[in-house]
Amino acid sequence: LMIIYQARCLSLLSCRGSVFPRALPWGIAACAQTVLIRLLFWLAGLVDFETTWEQPSSVQTAAWSLFSSMLGFLIVFRAQLAYSRYWEGITLVEQARGEWVNATSNLVAFCTSKQEKQNEVKDFQLTLTKLMSLLFCASLCEVAKTEHESFEILDISGMDSDSLRYLSGKGQKREIIMQWIQQMIVDNTRSGLIDIAPPILSRVWQELSIGV
Repeated sequence: LMIIYQARCLSLLSCRGSVFPRALPWGIAACAQTVLIRLLFWLAGLVDFETTWEQPSSVQTAAWSLFSSMLGFLIVFRAQLAYSRYWEGITLVEQARGEWVNATSNLVAFCTSKQEKQNEVKDFQLTLTKLMSLLFCASLCEVAKTEHESFEILDISGMDSDSLRYLSGKGQKREIIMQWIQQMIVDNTRSGLIDIAPPILSRVWQELSIGV
């Protein structure tokens, strides 16, 4: 999602999250080209370095002004674009988190209050919260797009090892986890563990789909 920078001086020299590694080859190529052209002009007798530096011509002044204006425009434009994309991304992530938290809270509240099913209710609630934690983690991993990024999740002990092994070998983890959650909701609704009217339960489906 985003890179968390540590408060230290060496962060300015970090290559991660910086455009410097990509911009450096282009800068070196442009610098070498400029030096080569100036050298050819000097060898051809078209440029006198002493008079050029002491009294720059109007062409050089105009070129420098044009370059400075274009560079300033590109820097401001890129900064504004990056700023708007950051806030758009963080807004969508927070919206998904809020929708899934509401869906989880509703499902916990919709569980039956019958004493003979309290053990099943507890197992359902624990499994639901673990799956929702996995779902949000898988979504963040898709957004992060980094190899060594890791996010905390709730304890997944007690979950089916075969299912977790199957999940680890798939690329569409978010879709698989969402399918597990939906199937679990349907099964527990049919068994009477989720004791709520279908029109009210439909709110949960909307919140799950909005988060995706």
